[in-house]
This record gives sequence, C-alpha cells and structure tokens, in this order.
Amino acid sequence: MAMILGIYFALSSGTVDSIVYDVVLEETGSSKLYETWIGRVTMIENGVLVVSALAGGAIAGWASARVASFATLPFVAASAVAVSAVAVSAVAVSAGQARGASPRGKAA
Repeated sequence: MAMILGIYFALSSGTVDSIVYDVVLEETGSSKLYETWIGRVTMIENGVLVVSALAGGAIAGWASARVASFATLPFVAASAVAVSAVAVSAVAVSAGQARGASPRGKAA
C-alpha cells in the first residue's frame, strides 16, 4: 500500500500545483491568491487521507482483511469514471480551442 501511495505522490507532484496556479491566474488575473488556494487544496487532501486511513482501519478491524480489500472496489471504479470524465472534458476543451473558441464558450 505504501508503494501505491508513493507512486501517487510521484505522479501528482506538480500536477495539482500547476492546475491550481492556472485556475487562480485565469479567474483573478493575478497569482497573488495561489498560496491561499494551494494551502486549502493541501489541507483538504491531507484531511481526506486521515479520514480514509481511519475508515480503512475501522473497516479492517470490524471485518476481515478480505472485506476491507473488496470495500475499495467501488472507490476504484469511481476514480476510473472521474479520470475518464476529466479526459473527455480535456479533449472537448482542446477541440474547442482548435476551432477558435475559448474554454468558456465565448469567441476568441
């Protein structure tokens, strides 16, 4: 499990930061609020990690390790659906920009 978490951190390092920076810059026209928003995102990520670790321990203590393992399958499926949705929307935005439309649907 620790290896999977390490792979997650290796692949996501910089990705979330760049997305937050781009969104803050696009929405406000300045990068002054970047530190505030990246702090909020980090706080939420860490909070979710703590809650998931406690919930996983509770499930494993309540049931067998096999049940705890199978309990992750709906979340894996939901993650796959979310990644697919993001990929589809990214392709749609890219296609719109290729046609000359801005990401917000207004003419460029």
